[in-house]
Amino acid sequence: ADEGITHDGSKLVGTISGITDGVLTLETEFAGTLAIPMDQVDTFRAEDPLTVRLESGETMTGTVSVDESESVEVIGTAGSLKAPKNEIRLTWLPGQQDPDIAALQRNWEYRAALDVTGSSGNTEKSSARISLEAELVGPDDRLKLSAQHESGENDGETTARETKVGARYTNFVSEKWGWFTRVSFENDKFEDLDLRVLGSGGISYRVFDKEHHYLATSAGLAYQYSDFSTGESEDLIGLDLGLIHHYEFENLVVTETEISYIPSFEDPADFRLEHSSWGQVPISGGGQ
Repeated sequence: ADEGITHDGSKLVGTISGITDGVLTLETEFAGTLAIPMDQVDTFRAEDPLTVRLESGETMTGTVSVDESESVEVIGTAGSLKAPKNEIRLTWLPGQQDPDIAALQRNWEYRAALDVTGSSGNTEKSSARISLEAELVGPDDRLKLSAQHESGENDGETTARETKVGARYTNFVSEKWGWFTRVSFENDKFEDLDLRVLGSGGISYRVFDKEHHYLATSAGLAYQYSDFSTGESEDLIGLDLGLIHHYEFENLVVTETEISYIPSFEDPADFRLEHSSWGQVPISGGGQ
């Protein structure tokens, strides 16, 4: 087994799975996954080979150890590499993808939800809602596609019959600042709405974007056109103010909230407020 000794003399035994951002990750049988800051590690030793990349960009795969002089040594088939411990930028297990390459790749995420309710008695009620989402996430941009349909009846009378599809794209040109654009199409038979089209775009500000915690805001201009089956139509020109918050708790519970507030320039009391929240909880262990 691998082992690490901290400055206070504690000896931790397990399997070293990597070092990222100055934190050593140790998988143990007695305490699960431990994240130990490297500045608290006195020495460590890994029995199995690791691929190590230094701040200088030098990379080597081999057995890794850190001595009491706080120097790391990697001994591989092509030779050895020795450097100060604080020069380690990241490590990963051989056979795994290079984290620097993985960080530049986009990945698709998919979500689906179905909600069906009903009651019988003095009144007969039923409702159903289905929601589908696909999101392409990269290090500096996000593309989100969504579709949802809701229907409901109360004693044979329609109480909901709505369909909505939309897309939103956000691109960050710097660490904090970027731009966004989005469009949505809506049909609501219950409200005699044949078609509502909303288009908007503007600037985005990334408050922070950590591995498991993301918060961004946006502000832009919006145009909305609504056409009703009664022959009437409406226009709205205003602002599009938004917020997106994403949080993952220990790679298990995932929550996300998205809020958009769209007030009209002509009459601020005429506004549209959109809110979407979802949570994801695994039904089995292992964080999968």
